[in-house]
Amino acid sequence: MIGTIVNTVAIVIGSLVGLFFARFFTERFRTVIMQGLALSIILIGMSMAVKTTNILIVIGSMVLGGATGELLRIEERLESLGERLKRRFRSNSATFVTGFVTASLVYCVGAMAVVGSLDEGIRHDPHILLAKSLLDGVASIAFASTLGVGVIFSAISVFVYQGSLTILAMLFGALLSETMIAELTASGGLLILG
Repeated sequence: MIGTIVNTVAIVIGSLVGLFFARFFTERFRTVIMQGLALSIILIGMSMAVKTTNILIVIGSMVLGGATGELLRIEERLESLGERLKRRFRSNSATFVTGFVTASLVYCVGAMAVVGSLDEGIRHDPHILLAKSLLDGVASIAFASTLGVGVIFSAISVFVYQGSLTILAMLFGALLSETMIAELTASGGLLILG
């Protein structure tokens, strides 16, 4: 689980840097950083999405995944968790929940989180999660400088989500074929683009 641990630490460090230096970052600087990250993420998403060999699987995954997320009310539950964390830590930040939810979704929804966790669990290869750590750490600087202290708490979401996927992959990874992993990668790449 080294990749998940490094990713969690990168988010915490990036958030602390963003909070500490927020007053020195102009809006233009934050915009340029976020645009650079967005372009990098688009490249990663496109390179992963085009690996599909069966577009129907990707389409079905998008529809079923979206419906499942809505039925489970994932975003609503994240907002509720953000509100509880805000009360628990007695934060008076107006953007606490927005920062927590936005960062949690950005860091957990993409294919790098899923495929990276599967790679680490099945192949014991943390490279995707280590690359994701760099992206998330830099993004945390920009997010925290804009959205505040709630961003640092998204590290909890990443640790629980990626850690759980890694452990499940260790236990059940042998059940996934290379084709299944390729289509999962393509679906995740499309989510990154979204």
